[in-house]
Amino acid sequence: SEASYIRERLSAMLSGGYRPIVAHIERYEATRTDLDFVEELTEMGAYMQINADSIVGKDGFFTKRYCQKLMKNDLVHFVGSDCHDSSKRISRIGEAYSYVIKKMDTDYAKQLFIRNPQKIIDHKF
Repeated sequence: SEASYIRERLSAMLSGGYRPIVAHIERYEATRTDLDFVEELTEMGAYMQINADSIVGKDGFFTKRYCQKLMKNDLVHFVGSDCHDSSKRISRIGEAYSYVIKKMDTDYAKQLFIRNPQKIIDHKF
């Protein structure tokens, strides 16, 4: 199953000394349908990332609502732009940051958008 594959791959990375960040967890069936599975992965030591577009609703209402649920359960560590090429896709990071402040609070928004990314740069995560 997708869940067992994800679990096995993350376990292999973690045992190799890496701290993986699972990108856009709102897209995978296994993580989208099972909050307990996301919690299990974070307890293993993996970090979770969702996309800015998903937070602000560009990927649909259900995805937006799921992202809110993830944040309310403190299962998100990072927000990505998903902009592989900024000429083809605009970044909604600023819009997502404002939205998280409104839905959660400023401190939580700073954690996801500023403090956690800074910890990577500082090699403290």
